[in-house]
Amino acid sequence: MEHDLLTGLRNRAGLAAAIATAEVHAVIAIDLDGFKDINDTLGHKVGDELLCALASRMEATIGAEGVLARADGDEFSVLVVDGDPNALAGELLTVCRHRIPLGDIDVSVGASIGVAFAESGVDATELIRRADLAMYEAKRTQVGVRRWSGQTRSASRKRISLSGDVERGCEEGEFELFFQPIIETESQNVVDAEGLLRWHHPQLGVLAPADFLQLVEGIGRRSTMDRLVFEQAAALASRLQPLDIGVSVDVSAGSLLRSSVPTMRSGVTMSCRSASPSK
Repeated sequence: MEHDLLTGLRNRAGLAAAIATAEVHAVIAIDLDGFKDINDTLGHKVGDELLCALASRMEATIGAEGVLARADGDEFSVLVVDGDPNALAGELLTVCRHRIPLGDIDVSVGASIGVAFAESGVDATELIRRADLAMYEAKRTQVGVRRWSGQTRSASRKRISLSGDVERGCEEGEFELFFQPIIETESQNVVDAEGLLRWHHPQLGVLAPADFLQLVEGIGRRSTMDRLVFEQAAALASRLQPLDIGVSVDVSAGSLLRSSVPTMRSGVTMSCRSASPSK
């Protein structure tokens, strides 16, 4: 079977068949940002409707310039056979960001896009892999569109290495909340302490969430990380309670619905975000 049952687009097998017979200028890899939270909060039916609507819009945008495929879940690939791949990638990014009406609500997501240009001696499998690596870097750095290069390869090797370190970091207590004071302008009093997650990496120093949260998700340790954040926040909240100072942390809607947050704790305010915070 070479076609996706939900969208009617080519699947990975169909993508491989198409790339073997077409003169491909480039491959564009697309991953939707925030789609998991939509699935978790609004349900898989709405998620499926969103995927179909986006697939239709992307096909209309691509036209005769390429072939669109649903690679997996919320990931899509485009075989570019005509036109400017960079310009097309920018147009697809805009399409993904536009709001889509689904019943009585409007839904929108972002996208991270990678572009890999065909080169002599580079086969179809490697071209798709390069586009995927560029897409992962676009997602990590939140730049929207990233073109594959030798630097992308190096960054991806670093990401793979860090993936192995995350497990050790969770077990050895290398993740810690840093707290910054929130000051009321009029009184100049501290009214809240905002928790900012950091990783004390033994070789790379202190890393921010943008460097590791996706890796945490990838190895299935997000629930562990959520509990760590809220345990540390609750501990500080109990100490600050006599001073009437609150404690706040950021959390995704998906984490709340998965019940990975110990909500029985008092004194911690949760700020819900549609995507993982980068600070």
